[in-house]
Order: sequence, then structure tokens, then C-alpha cells
Amino acid sequence: MEFTIERLMNSRRANEVAGLLLLVLALVSLLALLSFSASDATWFNRQEAGVSTQNWIGRVGATLAEAFLQLFGVAAFPLPFLFAAVGWNRVRPPAGGLSWGRVAGFVVLGLALCALLDLLYGPRLYGGLRFGAGGYLGAAVAGGLRGMLNTTGAVLASLAIVLATLILLTRISLRRVLDWIGAAAGRLALLARARWQAWSERRRHPAPWREKREPDAPKAPAAPAEKPRPSIALTDRPAPPVAAPGGP
Repeated sequence: MEFTIERLMNSRRANEVAGLLLLVLALVSLLALLSFSASDATWFNRQEAGVSTQNWIGRVGATLAEAFLQLFGVAAFPLPFLFAAVGWNRVRPPAGGLSWGRVAGFVVLGLALCALLDLLYGPRLYGGLRFGAGGYLGAAVAGGLRGMLNTTGAVLASLAIVLATLILLTRISLRRVLDWIGAAAGRLALLARARWQAWSERRRHPAPWREKREPDAPKAPAAPAEKPRPSIALTDRPAPPVAAPGGP
């Protein structure tokens, strides 16, 4: 049985193993990027002995995260999701098999995105590390475009390449996107018009004033309660004698 690269790529088991490795790489790179710290010891940056590594994947994760950030800049964060998508397609390959045109399209998309980020944004600070928004690759591509088209032309060219590759690589249709944007804008315009008409109607025909209620007449103060009279106590003692008239 002759062993060839084409036979290996069409092998179901080889595709499953490659897909599993890519899925693991996606998870490892995502955790490494999220927990990146410039104080960790990497293969590019040595630290004193005894310094603990804060990265969740250890020194390997710190080195991988720093390499991704230095090369791709902010565009390094979508890389784990790209690895996961490619790995899932290897585990459950599409009917058409692997297309090298799609691979080349993703490479062009990544380079154009890095260049666009470098042209639009300055250096970024993340985890204590300052790096270019598009990384080294973005700076190189942006420098070449800027030399030919100046900054404005380079931005327009990189943006056009990003949009074109997205349309070619995905099922996104520019016509559908424009139709959706137009429908959403139309609904917002109708809502704003209805609100404006309602506000104008309230201004033109104000609501009638409510009748003012006359204040209630003040109540007369209540008469003070009559104090109870003291009762006369009856006793059995005899009444005092009455003196006779003309007496001494």
C-alpha cells in the first residue's frame, strides 16, 4: 500500500487526530491569552529563579501568548476560534474536502486585518506588555501599503480586502447585509417620525387644564370637653348645731 500525502489527508483517522489536536490548541491558546502577564518567564524573557508563573498554561502558555501578541497584535484573540473551527471541520469534514483556496483566503484575511488594525490604532497595552495593534505582521503589511497608497489609501485598501475575503470565505452576502441595514434604518425612521408627530400633536393641541378644586372651608374648632364635676361625698356624721338667735 503506497503512502502518499494525499492518502493521509483523505484518511478519516488522520483527520480526526488533526482535528482533535487543533481543538486542544484552540483551548490552550485561548486560556494562555486570557491569563497573559508580562511578568511571566518565557523563552523570550527570563525571570529570576523562584518567580511563579501566573499563566494558566504555565511557561509554555506564556510563551505562546507573547508570540501571538507580538506577531498578530489584537488579531491574536480570534485565532483560538479559528483553530476551533478548522479542528471541527477536520473532525467532521465537509463533503468537498480540504480547499487550499480557503486556506489561502484565511491567510490573506489575517494579514489584511492585522494591517487595518495597525493603520487605525496605535500601540496597545495588555498584561503589562505594549505591542502594536496589528503586531509585527500588521506593521510590515501596513508599511508596504502606506508606501504605495499613503495612509488613507492603505486603510481603504485593507478594509476592502477584509470585506472581500469575508464574503468569499463565508456565506455572508453583501446584498443581504445592505438590505438588512436598509430595513433597519427604515424601521428606525418610521419610529422617529411617529414619535415626532405625536410630540407635535401634543404641542399643537395641549390637554385641557383640570378644574381647580376650591379649598375646603376650615372646620370649626371642636368645643373643649367639659370637665367632670367633683362628686359630693355623703357621710354619717351629724350636722353641726345651729346657734339660737339672741344667744350669748
